[in-house]
Amino acid sequence: MKPLISVIIATYNRSICLERVINDLLNQQLSGTFDYEMIIVDNGSTDNTENMVKNLKEQASGRLIYCKQLAPGKSNALNMGITQSKGEIIAFTDDDVMVEKNWLSSIAECFNKYPCDGIAGKVLPVFPDKTPQWVRQNPVQMAGVVVIYDHGDTACQADKTTERFIGSNWAFKSSVFKDCGLFSTDLGPGTPMVVGEDEEFYSRLFLKNKVLYYCPQVIIRHPVDLNRLSWAKMAKWHMALGRYLAYNQIQQGNNNFICYGGIPRYIIKIIVMSSLKLLVQFPDRLKFWNTNRELFCSIGMAQQYRKAKNA
Repeated sequence: MKPLISVIIATYNRSICLERVINDLLNQQLSGTFDYEMIIVDNGSTDNTENMVKNLKEQASGRLIYCKQLAPGKSNALNMGITQSKGEIIAFTDDDVMVEKNWLSSIAECFNKYPCDGIAGKVLPVFPDKTPQWVRQNPVQMAGVVVIYDHGDTACQADKTTERFIGSNWAFKSSVFKDCGLFSTDLGPGTPMVVGEDEEFYSRLFLKNKVLYYCPQVIIRHPVDLNRLSWAKMAKWHMALGRYLAYNQIQQGNNNFICYGGIPRYIIKIIVMSSLKLLVQFPDRLKFWNTNRELFCSIGMAQQYRKAKNA
């Protein structure tokens, strides 16, 4: 019997984008040495997602599985997908990406080639025509708007100094979830924290001494959503990131700081200094953006420390 790769996609109200992803997966160039299944976990969509997936089932040759997870939160959806999967390898991507034709074959090749428990590949941004030049030229600094993970063209083993993998393009042996547990349902989209489920799981893998590889031939492309350039969305995303960073510090006991009103003094200093810098940085779009990122991330951290103090 051929080895099986289970592809899990959590989705919410993105039927048009999701249809493209499913079609990309149905048109994969396969080596013939493995088979695959697609598990779509609908996290409470109110659009045409269910009908669209069911309409594609006939051409999927039994490979397409549709599940509903009504408990809100991406982690809940991913965890349901894991429990429904039958594959020796479980791969994850998003419901709004473009999947390269050799994505599955490259995943299988990496697990055959390297002595690893998990891998991550490249995530390359796709910029709309109207993308400002300062955004195109600074994709890494545009976190929250641009999704990117690109560390060159050489495969390597990850260690604790490696930039954390991201869930848009990673895969693991199914045994990893038995050894390390599932994704934290307190973190990620659909929770008050909004972010952090990827990073928390990645950290847990190292605690369990799992071997991870960066494999650049495993590629997906992630369209850039320019709506995220709005001030309100930027502020919301980075405040959520700040809440997660503070949550992580508190959980790990790394919070032995001088505090005022429960907020570490160093965070108050960053908020004050960032606010002052904004007064002179407005003409420079990139500097203004990055200082706003720093400011709202720090505000989010302050909020989480205050919440912990009052708990």
